[in-house]
Amino acid sequence: MNPVELTRPELYDLVWEIPTRHLCKRFGLSDVGLAKTCKRFQIPRPSYGYWAKKAAGGDVRRTPLPPSDDKTLQKIMFSEHEPKPEEDDGFFDPEIRALYELETQADPIVVSDSLRSPHSLVTRTRDALAGVKPSEWSRIPGLLYPNTVEGTHLLDIACGRATLPRALRIMDAVLKGLEKRGYTFGKSGSSWHHGTAAMAHGCEFVFRVREPAKRQLNPKPHSWGPRYDLALTGDLQLEVDSRAFRSTRVCRDSVRKKVEDYVRELPLKMLEAIDEDRRVEAQRAEEQRRRDEIRRLEKEAAERKARREKKLCRRRERREELFQTAEQWRRAQTLREFIEAVRTTAIEQADGGPLPPETTRWLEWAEKTAHRADPLEQMQRSVDRMKAQRKPK
Repeated sequence: MNPVELTRPELYDLVWEIPTRHLCKRFGLSDVGLAKTCKRFQIPRPSYGYWAKKAAGGDVRRTPLPPSDDKTLQKIMFSEHEPKPEEDDGFFDPEIRALYELETQADPIVVSDSLRSPHSLVTRTRDALAGVKPSEWSRIPGLLYPNTVEGTHLLDIACGRATLPRALRIMDAVLKGLEKRGYTFGKSGSSWHHGTAAMAHGCEFVFRVREPAKRQLNPKPHSWGPRYDLALTGDLQLEVDSRAFRSTRVCRDSVRKKVEDYVRELPLKMLEAIDEDRRVEAQRAEEQRRRDEIRRLEKEAAERKARREKKLCRRRERREELFQTAEQWRRAQTLREFIEAVRTTAIEQADGGPLPPETTRWLEWAEKTAHRADPLEQMQRSVDRMKAQRKPK
């Protein structure tokens, strides 16, 4: 390709008019290389979901190009070279790879210090937990259970009164952050997963917040009672169920990391899980295709073998039928020779006189029997019938 020189505003206009995965090919770059170029020349790029919203006819706005007095940033030269092959970064699906690249440039999900303008699900759950007393029948004393209403979806939060505000803030940040990234929320389609489901890109992630309990020695145990009691720890854990994760992913408070830190990484981890899920599904589809192809080839081979066996069986039947016909003709000829021998003997015994009626009747019957038993006579009768049917009336 020939060298291409653009001004900073010209590249800015192109970036906001043409998706990066198409524009990068014009300059012989990868989409990652073009993103690095924009970052180096301080050119903002479309945020997460910009192209999908634009394609749907939504109201989209450009991020203004920031002014720059640096003269080295005013001209951009794409030199003549062949496009470099993209390094294998472990992604299977190019769509998820592009979304992952956009996510690395987007602002992470941050859990605020206070609950401001909460999400509708958070508000509904907070109201359901307001004034609720801990259940006396729970194995873990102090856990709050909301007053559920039939047909009303609430967040799956199980914690104590002290950790409830923090749990609501965590779920509020997760809901708002994922909603901004195009996820929709509702009940899980699986009866095995309890919680709030976030759905996008053909995958479903189910979220729950739990306050774990720890075992402590009972100071005054009864002789018939348990030696240990359960008590809330004051920590939280975010549980995420998904087919993409292959198991429940638990993000819990620890000395080095809090749930809020996991929330910042959550969109990237979800995209990685979606990509891995698509990789596994593609492998399964390919394996299924191979199994179907093997079954198809085996079925065709079996059908060919059955046709060969049927043809051989028909040949054997025709050969056996031919032998039977020849044997029937031989017996008919033997029968005629026997009838002539009987006739000759009867004439000799009659000594020139007429044959007895019984002998005459027997000879007529025997000749008819031999005639009917002769396959050549049968074939001639069939030909005569066919000629008679074709003869016009």
